[in-house]
Amino acid sequence: MKRVAIVVEGDTEEEFVKQVLQPHLGARGVVAVAMKPNSRGGNISVERLAPAMAKLSWNFDAVTSLVDFYEFKRKQPNETVEDLEARIDAAIPP
Repeated sequence: MKRVAIVVEGDTEEEFVKQVLQPHLGARGVVAVAMKPNSRGGNISVERLAPAMAKLSWNFDAVTSLVDFYEFKRKQPNETVEDLEARIDAAIPP
């Protein structure tokens, strides 16, 4: 059985993981766990997301995220989702 950590921004994303993704993935042999970088929710940035994902990588088979691109903190003007993903990947320690 594979274990996947999904770093979520807030309560809405956490509930989506619990109510939709967990049953769907569980039926396929994947345990999905929603993880919030802090209990407040929101205020997500590369500086908060990358270390949270790196820390979880030691205990899970895979780590991904489910965050709101529209409200992402310190997003650059005209930055695409792909650009932001590249910044997050670059910020994750090896």
